[in-house]
Amino acid sequence: MPLAEVYRVAQRFHRELLQAEKAASMRLLNAYGEAWRRIEQMLRHWLEEERRLAEQGAMPGPGMLYRRQRLEAFRQQVLVQMRGLAQVAGVEITGAQRQAIMQATEHAYGLIYEALGPGVLTTWVRLPAEAMETMVGFLGDGSPLSDLLNEIGEEAAKRMARELQIGVALGQNPRQVARRVRQANGLGMTRALRICRTEMLRAYREATRANYQANSDIIAGWIWHAHLGPRTCMACWMMHGTVHPLDEPLFDHPNGRCTMLPLLKPLPELGGVSLMPGITPGKEAFLSLPAERQMAIMGADYYHAWKKGLVSLDDMVEVRESRRWGRSIGVPSLRRLLSKGDYERVRAEAREGVEHAV
Repeated sequence: MPLAEVYRVAQRFHRELLQAEKAASMRLLNAYGEAWRRIEQMLRHWLEEERRLAEQGAMPGPGMLYRRQRLEAFRQQVLVQMRGLAQVAGVEITGAQRQAIMQATEHAYGLIYEALGPGVLTTWVRLPAEAMETMVGFLGDGSPLSDLLNEIGEEAAKRMARELQIGVALGQNPRQVARRVRQANGLGMTRALRICRTEMLRAYREATRANYQANSDIIAGWIWHAHLGPRTCMACWMMHGTVHPLDEPLFDHPNGRCTMLPLLKPLPELGGVSLMPGITPGKEAFLSLPAERQMAIMGADYYHAWKKGLVSLDDMVEVRESRRWGRSIGVPSLRRLLSKGDYERVRAEAREGVEHAV
């Protein structure tokens, strides 16, 4: 199947950045500018809180100091990205922006050093630049994601695109971003969360895969990793632990939370042993569960059909194709897998079993 539209648009944007095209650099520069403005707002909030505490003779807690320091680190890294992009785009960051970004908040730093001593809160904070670039690519004009957002209105689409970009830049949880989108657009929380989670994780996955591809001398492929819990669908349970080539995206379903782990090549200097720890395949892990947990995950209808031998675990993964969005997985309808008679019998037995258990 040809590359899906959503990935094709993002790859085209990436090529334009590599070719130092001004329009592409300007798009990414504007996205970072929005992130920088949001960071400034958040830093002003934390500074006011620290000043308020200082006036009361109190000190900020480690959590507050960590969040402020994390924002400072992001701010410096955003500046680095903006400077490089500004050179390519042929524009100059204004003097006020440069001064605001570079100026250290002496009062806040003084509180940190007095409270905890220099270096105590030093942490490694990395701006997710690859994911940011991918998200901006996904949001290109005429892309599936852009068209989807435009369905809710032009201005609402602009606000949501801005929040998605800022959320990715700051490494925020999709739920945080969805709350801001809901407040700004009046969009239902369920739909806002679905879009934010799906597209932010898609950007992070593609950035991860790009990093794996850049290190293909030591990474052979990637391993599908699902959170094997009661809320995880059977399709993700069955995909857990499967091995995939580096040129294949992780085709999770909307709202999916699956990730990709690197499959390292056996290195001679390590005695030919891979660094990747063993992962129990999802099918094997599912079969080891007690019956009540299996039924809770699978659903009563599917569980009874499986126990009667009418469906197999492999039947519970359906790969769906979309020219625009690419592949995705899901659990097929049981009604479609069974004859009408078998389906009705399974449904009746499942209901009887549930009522008996109650």
